[in-house]
Order: sequence, then structure tokens, then C-alpha cells
Amino acid sequence: MRYSRFDIDVAHPLQELLLGPGDAGVAVLVRRKGVPIGYWMEATRGAPSVSVDTLEQRIASEFGARIVAEAVREELTPRSDPLAFPSLTMAI
Repeated sequence: MRYSRFDIDVAHPLQELLLGPGDAGVAVLVRRKGVPIGYWMEATRGAPSVSVDTLEQRIASEFGARIVAEAVREELTPRSDPLAFPSLTMAI
């Protein structure tokens, strides 16, 4: 039983997962901005693809809380941007 592997980043638009003729299912790594959020494997019972709607539902039900938590954490974490400091010129 061969499972096709997919790496999905929810920060980008989702696309249908196309399977090969010998594939029995999918193994999906879900990321948010490159950071792993979760992983799942699922038999596809001979289906040639996994639709975007199915992906959205599965990601939301399995990892939705974690994705929201990461987004909130990111918003609340202070940014250290060196360009945010004003420039300084000294004349002597």
C-alpha cells in the first residue's frame, strides 16, 4: 500500500491533491508559514484526488485550533525589526 506524500502550507492557497494510479492514500504534513502544525494519513479508497473542500474541512477540524493559536501567538510576540529604530546622526 503506497501513500502519496504532500506538504501543505496553509499560508498559501490550497490545491487539489492528485494521486497516482497505485496510490492507496495520502500522507499530509500541514505547515503554517513553514512551521509544522500537524500530520495525518488517510486511505482514499481508489479516489484519483483529494479535493480542496475535503482538505479545508480536514485541516480545520484537525488543526484549526492550533493554526489560530499560532496566529495569535505571532501577533502578540514583539517584533525586533532593526529598521524600526530611527536613524541617528551625530555632529561634533
